Amino acid sequence: MTKRRQVQAGFTLLELTVVMVIVGIVSVSALPALDRLSETERAAAAAEVRASLRSARSHAMALGDPTGLSVDPSTESIALVWIAPGNSPSALLDPLGTPEVPVDLSALFTAAGVDSVVMPDGSATAGTIWFSEIGTLELRDTDGSYIGPATTNGSITLDGGTTITVERRTGLIQ
Repeated sequence: MTKRRQVQAGFTLLELTVVMVIVGIVSVSALPALDRLSETERAAAAAEVRASLRSARSHAMALGDPTGLSVDPSTESIALVWIAPGNSPSALLDPLGTPEVPVDLSALFTAAGVDSVVMPDGSATAGTIWFSEIGTLELRDTDGSYIGPATTNGSITLDGGTTITVERRTGLIQ
């Protein structure tokens, strides 16, 4: 009687160990690259917010119309708004006359969004950071009515801890 050798398909323990070591090395080397990607996205989100604040300030100073950046931490969005003479707040118009679209930071930058906001009256709620015709911060009602000059600096804190501050007296964006 001859014995037949039964062949089993599979991997040896040594082969599995080698594969696990290779996967571990690749994953450890990829983690810093993913961290750098997240840092880059957070920096890009901060640059987007700063650019939007500068745009609002520039518009207010150039045309003399109150212009601001509406910030909503619950939706993690920002939107440029202005008050045309005799009107209530509305979306700022682009050079072609089309209303600017709000920017959803969390959709645009997956590693960053709006964490919190401090309005120029000291409140920590969604609202608009308004610029006057001379570029300083001012307080306005939700209907756009002028209340007075800002009482505190405005600030927007993004996920990851980056805080963009707008100085109330000068309107400078830091």
